[in-house]
Amino acid sequence: MLPTSRALSEMGHDVGLVVDSLANDAQTESKLAALLPYASPGIHRFAMPRARARRSGDAAGRAQARQIAKYRCAARPWRQGRLLCPARQIGGGKAIAVYTPHGGVLHFSCASWSGRIFHRLERLLMRQTGAIIFESAYAQKTYSALIGEPTCPTRIIYNGLTPDEFAPVPPDADAADFVFVGELR
Repeated sequence: MLPTSRALSEMGHDVGLVVDSLANDAQTESKLAALLPYASPGIHRFAMPRARARRSGDAAGRAQARQIAKYRCAARPWRQGRLLCPARQIGGGKAIAVYTPHGGVLHFSCASWSGRIFHRLERLLMRQTGAIIFESAYAQKTYSALIGEPTCPTRIIYNGLTPDEFAPVPPDADAADFVFVGELR
């Protein structure tokens, strides 16, 4: 996220972020602090549980919608970002909803009932999407296969890793190999 936000900011874009307040650890806080100079509208936090109760979801959705209206930034892009923030004129430019599908809709099978619903919603929301950023060629290919070819500009911007994150780390003398199966967040 840092290289993308920095690059967009340096090109003159106002980059605002709405992030999940439930996913905060020391590394996340460090990354967000590094992003702050490039986020002129700010970094705004909302609880975004994957499975939320109806009442709390409604309150969170309203709070996110207010943030979108105020700062023209998007959270939960498939819902608030594209439903509540269609393209509009701002100053001399135009605000658009830029969407990054990672996880979520890409993991639903087109053979499942929920998959068919989410894929249909994606096709309907395509009309309100100004651009799509994919984090990998695989995500772009999967999106095209499940949803259809995007009707808006697309670009692949690989996950926000910087060269210093690939610096070799010498192992301790008593280091051991291990295998991890799961999701790194």
